[in-house]
Amino acid sequence: MKDYPQPKLPESEVIAKYNDLGLPKEFVSFFVDEYNSCYDGYPNEDNSSDLALECATGALKWYILYKRLGNSEKWCKAAAEFGLSSFRDTDDIEDIVDCLQEVYHDCYDLNNNSDLEIQCSFITDFLGKSQVFKRFFMDNFTEMVLARNPIKLADEKESIYKAAINEGKSEEFAYNYAWSPNPCLYWEKEEIREKLVQEGRNQDYIEEYLMVYESEISYQEESYFTELIDGHMKGWEYCKEQGLDSRFVEIYKQVYLEAKHPVIPARIPKTGFDDFVLDIALRRYNGEQVDVEPQDEVYMKQIQLLMSHEKERTSKNQQLIDEINEMMFPDGIDDGFSYDSLFDKD
Repeated sequence: MKDYPQPKLPESEVIAKYNDLGLPKEFVSFFVDEYNSCYDGYPNEDNSSDLALECATGALKWYILYKRLGNSEKWCKAAAEFGLSSFRDTDDIEDIVDCLQEVYHDCYDLNNNSDLEIQCSFITDFLGKSQVFKRFFMDNFTEMVLARNPIKLADEKESIYKAAINEGKSEEFAYNYAWSPNPCLYWEKEEIREKLVQEGRNQDYIEEYLMVYESEISYQEESYFTELIDGHMKGWEYCKEQGLDSRFVEIYKQVYLEAKHPVIPARIPKTGFDDFVLDIALRRYNGEQVDVEPQDEVYMKQIQLLMSHEKERTSKNQQLIDEINEMMFPDGIDDGFSYDSLFDKD
């Protein structure tokens, strides 16, 4: 009849079990300590000793793997804890990566990446990957991305990186491009940066321009997008030169846009346009209520004319819609009808 629970093995028998594994003697004390610790963790199991031996063996495999690679004792013991609780295989790359993720979570040191470097090099070599892959794989940890599948992430980033290199971009550009949350926008901004550098713009101007470009990107398809940027930068330059409050920049940009798109274009001077805009912007900055165009009788009549044209255009659009509806639905449109339903797929 089996004892309940299984009695704890004497140390000599635990060592004999270790010797059966055919492993170097240098790790025997670790195995004995793990066995004792594991046995104490299963005090009421009818197979306490067997479980303890199984857990100690699992912990030992991961401890040895990390130890032989040159990891610190702290990382080796953290890897052993992973093996202790998971019964995972040191020959399976997914298990190896999972172990690294758990160990890094428990042991990471922002000031010392030597242990992480060892593991990333091992995994890179294990997979037969490049040093570019290794850099992205390691960044997954150091940049706190912590993707669920860091191998897939590094593969994707490497592909983006190589595409940029093939386009003649520098390694620095390709690396930042790959990590950018919006690669297309990054590419656009870097091309703008190169253009501004060629124009002789200083670093402050370039950074301000790129900041505005990104913040206004939602208007990129609008006809006035370029004017948004130009108006901001002209205002920013004058503000910086004169030491004005930053609110001047927005005031200048607004005046610039109003002057670029007037109700009556003939009233806006073509010669001295920038001086005209600056004068009104400064007056508004100083609290004066001033319009780009005098809102007199001529101005109001023009506004009424524009509104009339817009109303006529809207009326024509509605008439066209009604004609299309009549052709498509001669018997009328059901109350619950939606045009989207025409495009529903089975």
